Amino acid sequence: MLLLLFALWIIFNGRLTWEIALIGIVMTAAVYLFSCRYLHYSLRAEKVFFKRLPRLIAYCALLLWEIVKANGHLLSILLHPKREVKPCLVEFHGKARTQWGRAALADSITLTPGTITVSMEDNRYIVHCLDQKFSSLEDSVFEQRILAIEEVGRRG
Repeated sequence: MLLLLFALWIIFNGRLTWEIALIGIVMTAAVYLFSCRYLHYSLRAEKVFFKRLPRLIAYCALLLWEIVKANGHLLSILLHPKREVKPCLVEFHGKARTQWGRAALADSITLTPGTITVSMEDNRYIVHCLDQKFSSLEDSVFEQRILAIEEVGRRG
């Protein structure tokens, strides 16, 4: 990270002199130390992030696909107005180990049309579903992928 910060310093300055390089070394060292001290940056955390990155990208692709599918289901509800819609509240317990995983699951549910996370406490979720077809949230594909992402971080 230190080298990246220094390279950005040089690029943003547009030229390289010994004064700019010296000030850049001091400034990038200060930013690096600040990041380590107050933002909990570490090389280990960066390494874990890059190991997780392929799974995070796959998760985003899955989320987009699920959003498209849910939009299709909502469109079928709108185009068939005589179809009976059965809204419901669903409570389930997730298995995510980290706060990030819990929040990602709640946000993914809310981003998917037809569902909204009403409450989340620890691993207990209450979700409002526009139709009962949206209510199969226990052991969802979102949760399975989040657990896989968390596992990469645990293995180090």
